[in-house]
Amino acid sequence: MYGKDAVMPREAWQQWDTEACGGGIYWSRNRQAEDNRRTYKSTITNAQHMIMSGRLAILTGNSTFNERGELVYAWLKSSGLVTADWRVLDGGNAPTCRPPNPEELSYKIGTLLGGIGWLYKSTGKEQYQTEAASMLDVALRTFAPNNIFTDPCEAANPTCRANQVSPKGTMIRGLMYLYMTTTSAAIKTKIATAVETSFLAMAAAACDEKWNCGNVWQGAGARVYTDFHTQLNALELANALAIVRAPNGAPSGTQTAPSGTGNTGNTKGSAVAVGAGMTGVAGAVAAALMALLA
Repeated sequence: MYGKDAVMPREAWQQWDTEACGGGIYWSRNRQAEDNRRTYKSTITNAQHMIMSGRLAILTGNSTFNERGELVYAWLKSSGLVTADWRVLDGGNAPTCRPPNPEELSYKIGTLLGGIGWLYKSTGKEQYQTEAASMLDVALRTFAPNNIFTDPCEAANPTCRANQVSPKGTMIRGLMYLYMTTTSAAIKTKIATAVETSFLAMAAAACDEKWNCGNVWQGAGARVYTDFHTQLNALELANALAIVRAPNGAPSGTQTAPSGTGNTGNTKGSAVAVGAGMTGVAGAVAAALMALLA
């Protein structure tokens, strides 16, 4: 893993280009691609590099990784991909990256929040925690109304297109990076509340007795699905729940299950059955389920 991580940042940094857009890492390494992949600088590519940079700075003690992570984040703000009111836009095309693609997707702001969290942990600079707090409020207001994670595509098509199903789970993963790296009790509580509320909503309205869970966790579209992408979202949420309910976490312990038509009657029994004899991560997830749903 270390060898792989040592190669990946070098390859990614080769795509950093200050001549176009004043900075930013290209979405694709192929400068001869016929579509806009050869010119596009995507927020997600740069946010992922921030995560890698922060983690490698901690693992290796090499300050170069911090310098690059901070440079990427500064560029995201100066380029307009992170707006003055902390919205996170999709990306922009060289040579100017303006006007940026205004699409806002949950996984981009979630991943960027994770990147800011790792920068905070690796540098100790309070600025990053302060800015993460502001961006988190925007992320939850936009993609977790009523503290239940929701992607915009769910309103038009409850199942969402295949490539629109997983962003919500990726957002949750990014928020857990922030949860694990922040020292702010307020940030932890906001994330924990959304995770707990979302899990209870999913369990009540979108899971069956075998823990097959749908991708939509509230409203008319909430139902059980068994496809791969939706199960990844459910797993991301369960993993997040295990983290916020861990002994050193910051569970709020005040969430109540919303009304629903799904698995409300047998959720607790299923959690107990799932947890029987399990150890490691699976046992931690099961223990978290039982603790929350008891």
